[in-house]
Amino acid sequence: MVYRNNSVDTQIDVTKNIVVIEKLNKSFLFNRKKRLILSNINFNIKEGEFICLLGPSGCGKSTLLDMLGGFTFPDSGNVIVNNKLVKKPGPERGFVFQKNSLIPWLTLEENVGYGLKLKNESTLLIKENVDRFMRLVGLENYSNLYPHQLSGGMQQRGCIIRSLINNPKILLMDEPFGAVDAQTRTLLQEMLLEIWRKVGTTIIFVTHDIDEAILLADRIFIMGVNPGHIKEIVKVNISRPRTFKTSLDPEFQVSKIKILESIREETLKIIK
Repeated sequence: MVYRNNSVDTQIDVTKNIVVIEKLNKSFLFNRKKRLILSNINFNIKEGEFICLLGPSGCGKSTLLDMLGGFTFPDSGNVIVNNKLVKKPGPERGFVFQKNSLIPWLTLEENVGYGLKLKNESTLLIKENVDRFMRLVGLENYSNLYPHQLSGGMQQRGCIIRSLINNPKILLMDEPFGAVDAQTRTLLQEMLLEIWRKVGTTIIFVTHDIDEAILLADRIFIMGVNPGHIKEIVKVNISRPRTFKTSLDPEFQVSKIKILESIREETLKIIK
C-alpha cells in the first residue's frame, strides 16, 4: 500500500512506517463558523522513533495527537497506524495526559495493572508485570499507596507505566511533564529516555518546551499556525544516551537557536 506525501513529493510505503499521516485536514465550529485548525498535514514515523511535536499554543498539537489516538477524526486525509486506518482508540496506542489520570480509589499497584485486568490476564501474570514496571521507575515501595498520597512526579510515572504495561506499539504523550516543578521534570525526562531505551516503544510527545524537545527527540516536528501545519522537521544530531548535561553540548545550543527563531516567527503571527 503506497500513499503520496505532497509535502516532500515522495512516495511512502506504509509497510515500512508505523505511522503515516497524509493530506490531513481538521476544522471545528466557532460561533457557528467553521475554522480550519490543521491543514495538509503530511509525515511518517518509523518504528522505535522518538518524535516531539513542538509549536506555539493553539497550533493544533493536541488535536493532532487526539487524532492519532482515535479520539477525534479528520475532515479529510488519512491517519494510518501499524498499516491500519485509525477509526477509534485501540490498545496498540497508549496515551499519557498532562494531568494525573490515575483512578483515585485504586492503589498505585491496582492502577498500573488495571489494563491487564480488563484483558482477564491471570493474577500471577499481572503481579509479575506490575512489579517489573514498578521497579523500572523506582516505585516498588509505593505500590499500596493511593494517588492522593503520591507526589505529582510519582503519579506521572504511574501513568506512564500503566500505559506501557499493555505493550502498546505507540505511546502518545500530551505534555505529560507540564504540571511538575523544573527539577522533577528533568528527572522524569531522563527516566522516560531510559524506559524508551529498554522498551523500544515508538513515542510521539507533545511539548511547547524547546529544551525538552531537543533532549528527548530523534526528530522534532515544528508546527506553524493559522492554520496549524508542519512547518519543518528538524533532525536532532546529538548522540545518545542523553542527560541534563546534554544541554551544555554546543550542538544543543545551535539547535535551540534555530528552533527558537522558527517558533518565534509563528508566535508573532498569533500576538500581532
